[in-house]
Amino acid sequence: MATYVEMGYRAVKMKCGGADIAGDVERISGVRKVIGPDVALMIDANLGYSLSDATKAIEAFEPYGIFWFEEPLYWYDSVRALGTLSRRTRVALAGGESQLTSWECRDLVDLGAIRYMQFDATRCGGITELLRVAHYCMAHDVKIVPHHDPQIHGHVVAAMPNGFGVETFPNPQRDPLWESLFSLRPDIKDGYLYLNEEPGFGFEIDWKVAKKHAA
Repeated sequence: MATYVEMGYRAVKMKCGGADIAGDVERISGVRKVIGPDVALMIDANLGYSLSDATKAIEAFEPYGIFWFEEPLYWYDSVRALGTLSRRTRVALAGGESQLTSWECRDLVDLGAIRYMQFDATRCGGITELLRVAHYCMAHDVKIVPHHDPQIHGHVVAAMPNGFGVETFPNPQRDPLWESLFSLRPDIKDGYLYLNEEPGFGFEIDWKVAKKHAA
């Protein structure tokens, strides 16, 4: 986390829910200490809690300046219960990477009270579905920050007034393909994604590298 801040990032994200709450507090407090008070710290539970446990967790995490609480609830009650959780915490809720349609995302906005939408166009629906989601979110004051693949999602974020940001992984251990898969791609510098002026999405695949990973 400290390395990302040294690279110029003003927002970082970490997992929670793999340890008990006390263990996560130790991890989160440690991260906050090394990144300082001015860097946004997002927490991602990957659908890891019941409503009761999520409530206890965010109460314990909140003193460390949590920017958002991402996908906190188990998959089987991950929408309506979010609305209940939103009334129990001042921390913004984020979600949408597990949703496949604009209708599901509508429910996250209307019933789940999320404030950051993470719909992933590469999982289902493509840019067309993401634009539907983004326009609905715009009308409901929800920010767009898609999950993964900034070389694709960055274009929609840049085009929409409610575009907030993109996820990037400049660490080769976390995402080795970002450095090797593309012969042309946007640049990441000082925590910002810089789209280029090339046609289309502005990236090209290095097919020699792609064939190495073929199945």
